[in-house]
Amino acid sequence: MVFLSALFVLSSITSLSLGANSLLSNPKDRLNKIFFVLTLDISAWAFTYSLMNISQDVAVATAFHRVGTIFYSLMYAILLHFILVLVKKDKYLRNMLQLFLFYIPAFISIYLYFFYKPVTVADHVKTSLGYVYIYPKYNNLILDYFFHIYYISYTATGLYMLVKWSKDSKYLKEKKQAKILIETILAPFAIGSVSDIVIPMMQKIALPPISVILFNIPIIGIWYSMKKYKLMNLKVEELITEVLEMMKEGMIILDPYLRIRDVNKGMLELTGYEKDEICTLTLDSIFDTEIDLSCRESSEMNIITKTGRRVPILLNVEETKDKFGDSYGYLLLLREISQLKELQSAIIRYNKELEKKVEERTDELKREKINEQKQREKYQTLFDNSQDAIVEFDLEGNIVNINKKFEELFGYTKMNVKNKPLDEVVFEKDRYDFAKEIGETLMGVVINKESIRHTKDGNPISVIVKSTPIYIGGTIIGGFIICTDITENKQYEQKLSEIAIKDSLTGFYNLNYFVDYTSKNIDNKMLPMAMLIFDINGLKLVNDSLGRDGGDRLLKTFAEILKTSVGKENLLFRIGGDEFLILLKNADKPTVENVIRNIQSAFEVYNESLKDEDKILTLSVSYGYSLLETENDDYRLKLKEADDMMNRNKLLEEMSNKNQVINILMSALSERDYVTSGHTERVMSMCKMIAAKMNLSEDEREKLILLAQVHDIGKIGIPDDILNKKGKLTKEEWEIMKSHSEKGYKIAINSPELSKIADLILHHHERWDGNGYPMGLKGTEIPIECRILAIVDAYDAMTSQRPYNTPKTHEEAIEELKRNAGTQFDPTIVEVFIECMNKSKKP
Repeated sequence: MVFLSALFVLSSITSLSLGANSLLSNPKDRLNKIFFVLTLDISAWAFTYSLMNISQDVAVATAFHRVGTIFYSLMYAILLHFILVLVKKDKYLRNMLQLFLFYIPAFISIYLYFFYKPVTVADHVKTSLGYVYIYPKYNNLILDYFFHIYYISYTATGLYMLVKWSKDSKYLKEKKQAKILIETILAPFAIGSVSDIVIPMMQKIALPPISVILFNIPIIGIWYSMKKYKLMNLKVEELITEVLEMMKEGMIILDPYLRIRDVNKGMLELTGYEKDEICTLTLDSIFDTEIDLSCRESSEMNIITKTGRRVPILLNVEETKDKFGDSYGYLLLLREISQLKELQSAIIRYNKELEKKVEERTDELKREKINEQKQREKYQTLFDNSQDAIVEFDLEGNIVNINKKFEELFGYTKMNVKNKPLDEVVFEKDRYDFAKEIGETLMGVVINKESIRHTKDGNPISVIVKSTPIYIGGTIIGGFIICTDITENKQYEQKLSEIAIKDSLTGFYNLNYFVDYTSKNIDNKMLPMAMLIFDINGLKLVNDSLGRDGGDRLLKTFAEILKTSVGKENLLFRIGGDEFLILLKNADKPTVENVIRNIQSAFEVYNESLKDEDKILTLSVSYGYSLLETENDDYRLKLKEADDMMNRNKLLEEMSNKNQVINILMSALSERDYVTSGHTERVMSMCKMIAAKMNLSEDEREKLILLAQVHDIGKIGIPDDILNKKGKLTKEEWEIMKSHSEKGYKIAINSPELSKIADLILHHHERWDGNGYPMGLKGTEIPIECRILAIVDAYDAMTSQRPYNTPKTHEEAIEELKRNAGTQFDPTIVEVFIECMNKSKKP
């Protein structure tokens, strides 16, 4: 009996001490007050049970037990009251009437224990440990079991509120608090129910009532949580979460096990995931580089979006801990590098707002003056150096300040606008917008939108307009309007839109737009509608001869002819490399043929205007057309009909056109290179002589003579300053000059007349020793026609006037050929050439 009584006394002292300790640490705290009442109740309960347990007279013990019923009846209501305040669900316990109603079950229980069915002497049995209470048999289900219903329902409600609090909370600190309270309340609730209620109700003698001793466990748990985790303190984390949720940048909250617990809206927008999707992912599936969680510097890496796109970001990692060193986990902030300065400005702004809230709590009376000065100082650097245009205004809408960027962007000066109404200073078209934004900002509204604003001179600027009110002491004293210039971005977007539907060379619509337009926009008002297709003949030959620049020049010329030949209401398309298409609205067959005649007349005038050296740019065009006469006509079938007609015309013109282009090329080369004119005739004459001497076959002879005539056709693609340069060519110029063999090959391979000697044109500068170009062929690998031409061409070059050398005599040229026989030239053919030339020189 003494041992158990001592435990009761110890429980009473422990409970009261912990409650007093908490109350003295912060007497004004509501939770501390309720906790003290709870510990006082349990202390009184334990003390009356200690007196009951040491009583020698069972009647005295019964009296003390009856007093104890007051305290354990109140205890469960006080405990639930404490829990509701802790989890912030006490909004209906704010006045005396509400509290009275909340405690009615406890008062009823006390009444029943004292008056309805009070504990009696007969209900107590004295054992070696103390008095054991045995419940009498009950008859009335509600009244007899009222206390059991009350304490079970109140305790279960409290546990439920703690479980829900733990589940709903985003903070590890609160989850730990909830866990401690649930475990320390659940254990004595379960054990005490068995020892003090279930067993006595079974009419069995067991232990004296020990619940009051067990309830020191939750008292210690509550006290420990209050000391370690500061129950009910202001949660700065919630303010930080709110601020971070407002940010457009990405945010990830990790728990200590590196699981994703939460993300903000900016993270969802950045990655394209839904919140429930991203919270199931690992860091490895979001970042393409392993994250060093110990690094506190900004890290550059890529984040992988839901579609697999990699977005470059700057990552900052912070470990969140409380003052006791317990880790909450990690906070990851992700910023797109392109918006780094905007993010830095946002962080500064939010940090200042957070600082302002802290200052409001610590210095209520002085904060208005102090905050106003501090905010001015802290905002000033950001304000002055911001890359965004910022204007500050007061409660009257008058301009307080503008930064340098505002002066540069809009053309105003601070001296001329300060203290003037903002909505009267700005350009007339912007006055309504600025006036509306000032009014909304002064009402506490934060604005973020795209808009068009104008400079002082009326020039439009695309901007993102943001506004924020300025608070001092919780009161709005003015505001900022921030304009970010996005004109270049908008121009770039416009350019991209045009690129998507237009050909960059001609400015005509492209094939994609043609397909889209014809599938959606054709209606009866446009019918009949004609589709005219044009194909520029010989464009590849021009590209091979003059390069892409020459081909582009021909394409742009034809495009200009089309523009001037059709009305603005008609649409022009470039649907292929050399194919163009016109959609003529409300056009019948006579109208179409008239347009075609106008176009043909225009390029005939152009062809006649070309100089001899530009004749290669002569326009030759094949065309076809078809008519869409009803809305049911399939534009694809009509397009094929026009294309078939064009191809028939092209076949008729193709052969004559290509041969004509070759003649033009040779004529143009002769105009540009004065060497070519006489050189070609002399080389042809000498080649005929060698062919006869060497008994070449008829096919070889024909190829040799044709090669002698056109072997330098590739020089049409060599710039004039290199082709006619006086003096030695540089290394770079020589490489360009050597390319004429390949250029000549490309021209010849596309000509029916020259295709059979295309390979000979390619190899006509190969050397007998393999050091020639472009293929480095050696000896008899070189076609015999090329070996003959190499000797004849070299002889004529040595004995003729050239920009880069003085002519040699016949004898000097022959000696030079002998010296290079076996290295540069075929030695056998050199002997034949010398013999033929010596005979021709004899009188």
